[in-house]
Amino acid sequence: MTDKRPLVSIVANFYNSASFIPKLVKSVLAQTYGQWELIAVNDCSPGRDREVLERWAATPEARGRIRVINNPANQGITRAKQTGIAAATGEYITFIDGDDWLAPDALATLLRAMTEHRVDIVSGEAVRVFPPAGLRTGCNYRPMRSDSVDYGRVIEHDEIMDRYYIAFFGITMFASYAYWGRLYRTELVKSISMPRMCNTAYEDVIFNMLCFERARRIVFIPDHVYYWRWGGTTSGASRRSTGDYRARGVIEQFACLYDMRMKKIEEHSFRKGIDPLRIELKNVLVAALAPIARYATSDPRSASAKATLEWTFSLPQYMDMAKLPPGAVERHRIFSEAYASRDIDRAYEYLHTQYRLSSRSRLMRRIASLFS
Repeated sequence: MTDKRPLVSIVANFYNSASFIPKLVKSVLAQTYGQWELIAVNDCSPGRDREVLERWAATPEARGRIRVINNPANQGITRAKQTGIAAATGEYITFIDGDDWLAPDALATLLRAMTEHRVDIVSGEAVRVFPPAGLRTGCNYRPMRSDSVDYGRVIEHDEIMDRYYIAFFGITMFASYAYWGRLYRTELVKSISMPRMCNTAYEDVIFNMLCFERARRIVFIPDHVYYWRWGGTTSGASRRSTGDYRARGVIEQFACLYDMRMKKIEEHSFRKGIDPLRIELKNVLVAALAPIARYATSDPRSASAKATLEWTFSLPQYMDMAKLPPGAVERHRIFSEAYASRDIDRAYEYLHTQYRLSSRSRLMRRIASLFS
């Protein structure tokens, strides 16, 4: 007898994820809801991803249910996901990164809410896992400021735009804009077109920004359906190298995202989102540049980092940082002032200090995780 329950497409992308693939696949095979297809996109990983995926796809329990797509060249996380979306045949679609895994009842829980409430998006909760100690904490989608989510209540389009869509501009804030932990109607996902430029940094923000504005109804549920491994990587394009190359890539990507969100602010008349967006623009610039400012100002190796900093002056988006009104609450004000006055040395010195502080903080977190 043919199973007439709706098919759920699970799109997963992989890059150097071979050691994590067994856990991911086992979590899919263990789903209490059995009508699924796993579309596994190997984004031209230099590791053993293809070998491991194809071996799992050939097992009796997975045969015909796992489709492996091997990209001939690394496409980056956005286009790799778009490849998977194009191949999806299910009525609903969800996403999983190559180093993460699903809760056993993830599909059943998400689909139950989807059909019961007749919505376009169901947003569940996730658990953040810190390797190597395996420490787990909540990783919720609910806004962290001002509003709180009414779990299980259908949110219509007007309220989506008035209460939740503004989070994409920093007026309120979600803890995560990620693809994962959510179930979407496939027709909604296939109706959006991701900008080609935005392919490495913050692409999940763009994806959900485009989905949320098209959604007629959404519902949030309190169930933990996803396990997210902190610190993983699923795309070679986003981590192809370190140093100036990566910093410039992130800076360009965020400039693209900034332009998109500014257009949406104008389109939807969310003018009060402009200043939060400018603050975020500056914070991201500091985060992107600080790692390449590891060398002291007097060190000859700092020259290329300073050149990258000066290069950002050619990008008009980043001059918006200087347009914040007096008294605006923001981090890194010293950097903003140095940047606005084109004081390269002062800006670089501040970035160097931030790098040292963040390095100490990361070290302490790693030590703490070992004893948790």
